[in-house]
Amino acid sequence: MEEKQPQRWLALHRIESFLIPLLTKTVPCTQEDKQDALSLVKQLEEIRVFDLLIDPDNLVAFRCSYFLNNVLAKGFRLIVRQNEVSKECLQLRLEILFSFLEPLDMFRITKPELQYRLCRFYSRLMDDIRSILVEHPLKDTLQVAVLVVRVEQVLWRQRDMQLFPYWKEWTRASYTLAAYLILCRKWLGFLYFVYPEYDHSSSIYSLDYLSSLVVCANTHPVFYVRQRSWELLLELQKRFVLQVSKTILEESCREEILSSLTALVNEGSDDDVDSYFSYQADSVPNMATKKVFLRNYILGIVSSFASLLCNKSVVDSTDLIERAQILWIRIAILLRCWYVSTTNNNSLEYYLIMLFIEQDDLMCLLFMQVWKLHSLVSDEQQQIFVPRIHSMVFYWLSQIDFDAQVILDLILETETEFLEFFVNYFNVVIHTKPEDLLHDMTREGFSRFGLLLENLCSMLQRLQTKNLVGFRCTPLVRKMRRVLQHIHST
Repeated sequence: MEEKQPQRWLALHRIESFLIPLLTKTVPCTQEDKQDALSLVKQLEEIRVFDLLIDPDNLVAFRCSYFLNNVLAKGFRLIVRQNEVSKECLQLRLEILFSFLEPLDMFRITKPELQYRLCRFYSRLMDDIRSILVEHPLKDTLQVAVLVVRVEQVLWRQRDMQLFPYWKEWTRASYTLAAYLILCRKWLGFLYFVYPEYDHSSSIYSLDYLSSLVVCANTHPVFYVRQRSWELLLELQKRFVLQVSKTILEESCREEILSSLTALVNEGSDDDVDSYFSYQADSVPNMATKKVFLRNYILGIVSSFASLLCNKSVVDSTDLIERAQILWIRIAILLRCWYVSTTNNNSLEYYLIMLFIEQDDLMCLLFMQVWKLHSLVSDEQQQIFVPRIHSMVFYWLSQIDFDAQVILDLILETETEFLEFFVNYFNVVIHTKPEDLLHDMTREGFSRFGLLLENLCSMLQRLQTKNLVGFRCTPLVRKMRRVLQHIHST
């Protein structure tokens, strides 16, 4: 093995020396070029150069994987920078580029550590392709279709992409299962990124094992796997709203699930699971791991309620309300042992803010889903069905000490939904009686909220005067002025 190692490294370098000149040719690639590439792949297979990717030496495997990722990324960048090429030429060049991945079929491998490496390899490849397309987007829909089909073939090899790998060799090791779930999520995110109008119903993946995925997200002994399962579920929910939301609620609100969730979150897990890396996911979870999982779990549940209430014709709203009542009580009990309120506050809203405040993007998503619930149910149902939105905002503002600069940073942040929520929340405030607002806020907090809005108005107006903000602030400032006028009427 050691004698062949240098030969294999040299053979691996031949990929770059062959690919780059071929992809930078001034004339279009030909079928002869493709045959040359396939011939080189055959030579590399004969000397087992791709065994480096699954070498027992972790360092050797990582170096090979990293090198091959860089070569493929460099080749893909060269291809997409030439936007004037025809669909046929693009297809041929992609076939040449990805021909070197033909031997790397992750479904033909049975060892968990090798399955993990290939999943991670393809996940990095998806990240590289996506980052390159940010710089050099494909504007022609035909080119996009060619790319989607080709990458799909590379990953799944004409198989159906299963959301949950039901075959035992993929589920017996937690790190392999987590890597597979990450790859599925990156693939779905990639589809939506390159082609938002892509018809997902025609893709070679199905929702047949959706229930198994939800069960895994709620019961798997390794919290890291649960976290990755929920991340995949939230990605799926963006595309198959009703079906995913119904399945989440059917499986996640079962009594046995809620009971086991309470025990696992409070006590941790001592299950003897296979470990390849001896990292946190394979051990008793620490507090940070539990919090990440719970944020995804709660966000998935709340967004499912909101999605189904938008389509009341397909659900029984009474049943939803009963499930929601049970859920909020359980979550409050679950979080009570973690957070001790200095004001002796044991409300659900306080616990939710304390859980989500460490992660701005998920907190903004939670705010948006609670606002949707607030707007979808009657005033009577809000008392028992929806976390009090004014209380949540007040507790959050109290935690950041009503700092206008923090709010301004979130308003200008393009990667969260905070600005959209802030505008929608102002509409709720305007249509709420001031005395009802005082019911959910202390008088001191009510006063500080008004001072915060005045400071924000001044800051936004100064930024707009200096052209330092990427949108017109005038409508937002006008909305805040209306809120100030409304709350001062009390």
